[in-house]
Parts: sequence; structure tokens; C-alpha cells
Amino acid sequence: MSDDRWYAAILLVRGEIESDESNEPFTDHSIRLLKARNAESAYQLALALGAEEATSYPNVEGETITWRFIGLEDLCEMVEPPADGSEVMSWLDRRAVVPVEKEQLTVFWSMRNDDELGLDLAD
Repeated sequence: MSDDRWYAAILLVRGEIESDESNEPFTDHSIRLLKARNAESAYQLALALGAEEATSYPNVEGETITWRFIGLEDLCEMVEPPADGSEVMSWLDRRAVVPVEKEQLTVFWSMRNDDELGLDLAD
């Protein structure tokens, strides 16, 4: 039996469009599951995953989109191993939070816009 534990890491990956005059970057918060012996190992794995996210490519308008890993938002040990319906992470929020309609959930929004690159829509 393995002594490995499960961790959830929130990676922060900053996106920028080369010719965006507003110079406003956008940030992807990506929750990743990691299996590691301890917190330090999980931390190193999370950093390595984040580093792999660095990329640049042209969008449909020929502008360069650049993604770079800027760090971790959080890293926590999961209470139990992941399974169907497992809680990956949770956090408290004091801001006014409003649930979104089904059509606005990312999975359904992406299906409606699958013919366009999500990054092009950020323009």
C-alpha cells in the first residue's frame, strides 16, 4: 500500500494578448489533483505542472497570446482520495455570490462556442 496522499493545487496562469492596448491580462485558475508523499513533494509537482503551461501562439486575428505560470493560489491535502462526487476543494467567500444559470456554466458555454477559441473570445 502506498503512503502517497492526494492534494489539490490551484495553479494561476496569466494570459496576455500582444496587441491589447488595455494591457489587461486574464488569469486561469486551474485546479489540479496531485498524488504525492508529502506537502513538499506536492508543492514541487504543482510548480512543475504550472511551468508546463507556458506557451505562446497566434489567435485567429494573428495576435500573439502568451500564457505564463505566475504561481499557486492554494495547495491543500484532500481529506479522502478522489472518487465520483468527491469534494476537491472548498472555500468561504464573503462577497455576494449569485449562482449562474445552466447555460452559463463553463461546460455548456464551451459546447456552444466550440467553433471559436476561448482566448479569442477574451478579446
